[in-house]
Amino acid sequence: SETAEEILPFCYKLACTFLSKVYLFMAIPGGPDESIAERVAREYLEGRAEALRKHGVWADVRIRVGRESEGALALIPELAIDTVALTTHGRTGLPWVLYGSVAEALLTNAHVPVMLIRSRKIGIHSHHPMEELEPHLH
Repeated sequence: SETAEEILPFCYKLACTFLSKVYLFMAIPGGPDESIAERVAREYLEGRAEALRKHGVWADVRIRVGRESEGALALIPELAIDTVALTTHGRTGLPWVLYGSVAEALLTNAHVPVMLIRSRKIGIHSHHPMEELEPHLH
C-alpha cells in the first residue's frame, strides 16, 4: 500500500549508509486463492525491490501465508535481520483491539531494533511514496 511504502525512502537511506540488505515482506491469506494472492503480492513487491536495485541497493522479496506479525517475526532469525522498519497507521482503541497491531507485535517480540514511521497522510496522499526515493538516488 502507499502507506506501507512511506518507509522506503528511509530504508533506502539506511541501506546506502550501512550497505544493508533490504527485505520487502508481505503476508497473504491462505485458502483457495492463495496462489493468486502470492502472484499479485510478488509482482507488487518485486516492482518496489527493482526500484531499489536500480539504484544499487540489495533488495529481495519474502512472502508468507498467515498473519503479518507471525511471518515477520519468523523471518528475523531465518534471514539474520538486524533491524526492522515499517510504517504504522497509528491505530489505537477499538480498531487496534479488533485488528491487532503488527507494530505492537514487532516491538514486543522482535529481539532487534524496530524503526516505526507513522504515516504522514493516512488516507490522503498528494504523491506516491516511491517518488520520494528519486531525490535520494542521485
